[in-house]
Amino acid sequence: MDELVRLALPLAVLVAFPQAAEGGAQGSLTAVLGPGVDTNPHRTVGEADETDEYLSLTASGKGSVSDGKTHLLAGQFDTGLKKFARISDEDVFVQQAQAEYAASFGALQAGASGSGRLRVFRGHSRDYDDFAGEAFVDWGVSRAFSARLAAGLRRFLYEPDHGYDSAGPQAGLTLRYLPARGQSACLALTGAIPRFSGQRRTASLSTLDERRRDTLLGIQGVYSYRGPLAVQAGYSYAWDDSNSFGESSQRHRIWAAVTTRLPFGLFGMLQAAWEMVRYPDGILLSEDLLLLDDEAQSSVAAKLAWPLTSSVDVEARWALYWVRLPPPRDGSAGFADYLRQTVGVGVALRL
Repeated sequence: MDELVRLALPLAVLVAFPQAAEGGAQGSLTAVLGPGVDTNPHRTVGEADETDEYLSLTASGKGSVSDGKTHLLAGQFDTGLKKFARISDEDVFVQQAQAEYAASFGALQAGASGSGRLRVFRGHSRDYDDFAGEAFVDWGVSRAFSARLAAGLRRFLYEPDHGYDSAGPQAGLTLRYLPARGQSACLALTGAIPRFSGQRRTASLSTLDERRRDTLLGIQGVYSYRGPLAVQAGYSYAWDDSNSFGESSQRHRIWAAVTTRLPFGLFGMLQAAWEMVRYPDGILLSEDLLLLDDEAQSSVAAKLAWPLTSSVDVEARWALYWVRLPPPRDGSAGFADYLRQTVGVGVALRL
């Protein structure tokens, strides 16, 4: 896709939503600007990396338009820029857009949604595009319980190695339960059958004249509570069964987040996630692909916010990411552990 289109189209969506202030429309915009320090900008595995300073800008806009009865159109756009002081190859631009349309028919809702995520590094070491679209049906069984059945397609493009490009159908069932005011529980079951551009690999690491095909199954449970403390906690399991040797995995993830008001008008947030991954054939993935997203790593993060006005905050942030890598199946020396920390401050503006 042409890079000018990739940049301009989501920015146009961001501008349009907050300005749609008539006829049941609403929107908001949040932006954060500030400096920080990254102890592992290259995301190097098994050895110390050069620490570097950076300047980051993140922004998030969301909005919705509804006739108040039958039709609802909602969307969100997120973007982020990070500029390093010395390691310019790791300068990164990320953008993500989501849109959903739903129409109500009594206790049923039907509609469609689409999403896209684009990530571009100046050195193009971990660039990717990720697109998905699906149709869904929501059923409001009661005031406390609802269910969503969805099916669609996903397309993933990995610029450093197009053998990992994939496309295929996906489907999911989501159950939501509201046991009491301020509480919610969600259970999601997902499945997908992506077909890859690369060929299937054998145990001898040779390739066959056959495309790689995976079967993905996942389950996730999330509980949320909003009171004096805002609490979220969840568990997910993902199983990737591949016909290509070394690509199968089993992934467990447990996470929790707490947000609360502190003395002196401060707000604090603490989040922790622990992830365990098992590779039945040993690790044969590239390190860049393995460390593609912070969301796929164990982590601890904290944020402290001090509201200056109703729309301006000062923030301080810290995060630690790590991955414990098991040795390959053949007993040879495996990857060492991965470790990375970031510290930053910023000014947040909310409109």
